[in-house]
Amino acid sequence: MIIRNKQNNVLTQSAEDGYVASAVAHLKQYNPLLATSAGQSGLENLARKGLMDARRYGLAEGRSLQLYLELMMSLGIGFDNDPQFIWLHPFLQKMDGVGSVARARLLHFHATAYLDRAYGVNWEFGNAAIKRAVQINTDQLRVVGSGIGSRSMQLLHSIHPERMDFLDRYSLDSLMAQAVNEAMSARLPHPEGIGLLFLLKFAFGHEICSDPRHPWFVRILHEESGRSESERMEWLTARTRKYMETLLQQQMETS
Repeated sequence: MIIRNKQNNVLTQSAEDGYVASAVAHLKQYNPLLATSAGQSGLENLARKGLMDARRYGLAEGRSLQLYLELMMSLGIGFDNDPQFIWLHPFLQKMDGVGSVARARLLHFHATAYLDRAYGVNWEFGNAAIKRAVQINTDQLRVVGSGIGSRSMQLLHSIHPERMDFLDRYSLDSLMAQAVNEAMSARLPHPEGIGLLFLLKFAFGHEICSDPRHPWFVRILHEESGRSESERMEWLTARTRKYMETLLQQQMETS
């Protein structure tokens, strides 16, 4: 039997649809709280992007692909080029004499060790960091948004000290440069808008402004509502604080 191009496209689409459905089901089981935040559409987008990205690294088969999706869910959709995780990037690249399964095992080992150390085996460090983060005020956002200096470093250490063991000056400067550019594009006031975006990148990954795990943030950030810069900043800050309080409550209930 000859399968023509049109038939092949149908089969390919069917296979992709089946993959997306199974990937979404797995992600809902892996992290129910973030899955609820992302919604069905967000999870489908994450699954498609995950397959595309994993293929670039030769990790698009079986358990290796499943692990890649889990890392996107835990570290952010752009963890593979996030300056916060440069120590993890070498294990994504092909290595002489090391197959994809072995690389996936290395990724799993190092990522699990990081999550346990930075967030706690029972997420106790992560919950404590959220409690401190929701208390941040506008003046502190201005401190962070003014650049990586002694005061902003002190504030970051006070929010989540365990994570700071994994971050160097290059990582923080890279995040800050992104926050400056994206705050300008989103018409957020400086420096508090920069500070807010920086802290969200610090907490949820450097691609927070387009991350399908957080569609509420992407929608509010890019909406054209006619609000002034200060009004948009106030609304975005309030909505972010509410989200983190809800996340903390759900984490505490499930831990």
